[in-house]
Amino acid sequence: EAVAVSEKLMSGRKKRKHPKLAKEDAVKAYTVQGTAEKLAQADTATPSGKRRRKSAPSNATVSAIDIHFQDNDRMLVGGSAGCATLYNRATKTTVCTVTHSTDKSAVTAVKLHPNEELFATGGADGNVRVWKSAKEGEWECEYVAVGNPVSMGSPVNYLEWHPTGEALVVSTESGKWAILKLDREEGLSHMIDMSNTSATGEAFGMHPDGSLFAYYNDKTGCVSVYSLQQKAEVASAKMPHANVTALAFSENGYHMATGTKDGEIKLWDLRKATDFATLTAAGPVEDISFDH
Repeated sequence: EAVAVSEKLMSGRKKRKHPKLAKEDAVKAYTVQGTAEKLAQADTATPSGKRRRKSAPSNATVSAIDIHFQDNDRMLVGGSAGCATLYNRATKTTVCTVTHSTDKSAVTAVKLHPNEELFATGGADGNVRVWKSAKEGEWECEYVAVGNPVSMGSPVNYLEWHPTGEALVVSTESGKWAILKLDREEGLSHMIDMSNTSATGEAFGMHPDGSLFAYYNDKTGCVSVYSLQQKAEVASAKMPHANVTALAFSENGYHMATGTKDGEIKLWDLRKATDFATLTAAGPVEDISFDH
């Protein structure tokens, strides 16, 4: 099913319309408007001044964040104390808080489902959980765990829903990655285990068609691309900069961005296999993504 959906998306890619890329000078002029931690500290007071729900522990720091790509009011935040909190950004209220880890190990990755009232959490404990709304069709309510957690064996650093909406792509700090099948009653289960690939670094990304996966090998200094259809690595490129810590594909699938511990960001044209812009961040690049 995943392969069939990928082929359909690939065939229609050229027909999709996308905004033009910002020019390099415009990108360099971007400014930081706030940190993830400031965004997550949404005021939980209602207009009347009353507290709607209890917030996450005040001693917790933000360790992961996701904003719904269609409904920007939904923001999911993972904390260092083992909890994840769903916020309504429009009303500045806390919707609910779930406990990913009872031993209070950090929630290191979070991802809202694009089409359903579901979200996933991954943690430093190596576990991945999926949560669903307690009220069908509503997102502003309590969320409950679905099934048992799936263990990945090492801290989770990447979560992304496959374009089918029926699977979750997961990668870990050790380089292991897998595709987990979603059952809305039983939870997650292993569908494809890709621990035999050459991924050994922190950087990982899924092509928007859901058919290609890129990852960095810190032993060889190469970014490799794995094809789901061919079940093999189909390309590998030596990076001009070492210590790639983050990478991402653009929504149209034609470009890729890479970031390093040294704060260097490069934009790549995958059709020509060349980089066309270099930017410098204020510090190490831990995550990177394109605007839709």
